[in-house]
Amino acid sequence: MKSLSIFIIIFLLNISISAAAKSSSPVEAFTEIILNELKLYPEMQIQDLYKLGYQASYGSYHEAFDSVMAREWLDKEWDETPASTDLPVVEQINFSGNLVRVNIAAYKREGGAKETLLKAFINTAEKFTGSQATLIKYWEELTELSSKGIVKFEEEELSQYFKVKLNEKLPAVHHSSVYMDLYKPAYRVVIKDYIK
Repeated sequence: MKSLSIFIIIFLLNISISAAAKSSSPVEAFTEIILNELKLYPEMQIQDLYKLGYQASYGSYHEAFDSVMAREWLDKEWDETPASTDLPVVEQINFSGNLVRVNIAAYKREGGAKETLLKAFINTAEKFTGSQATLIKYWEELTELSSKGIVKFEEEELSQYFKVKLNEKLPAVHHSSVYMDLYKPAYRVVIKDYIK
C-alpha cells in the first residue's frame, strides 16, 4: 500500500512539473524552484544555493564516484534518519523537472525501499550528463533575483561567491554549517523516473 502512495506522489509531481514546464520558461521555472527552496529552508546560505544550482546542473555526480561507497553512505544515513512528515518526499531541483531531491525521512514515511533509492542514485550518477553552462545560467538567474530584491542575498555577495567558485573550476560543495545544523539534510539527487 505504501509503495502505491509513493507512486501516486511521483505521478502527481510529474503532472505538476509538466504543467509548470508548459506555463513557464526555463528561467521562470528555476525562479520558482529557488523561491520554493527558500520557503522550505529560509536560513539557507549562499553556499546552499550554489549546491542547489550545482546539483540541478550535474545531478548526483561526484568525483571518484564509487557504488560501494554510495551503499555504505546510504546505509548509514538511512539508519540515522527517522521517518518524518516535515518534508515533501521529492523536491524538483531543475527546470526540466527530471531531477529531484528525494528526502529520506519522507521517503521512509511513505514506505520507500532503500534499495530502489540506492539504484536510482547510482543510475543517476552514471547516466546524467551535467553542464557547466547550465550552472552559470542558474547563477545568473539567482543574481537577477537579487537585483530585484526577491532573494535576501546581495547581488555583489552572489557575484563574488561565484567568481571564487569559477576560479576553483566550479567544484561540488557541502551544505553550509547553518543549513546542516538547522535542517539536517538527508536526501539523494535522482532522475525522477528512476524512483518509480
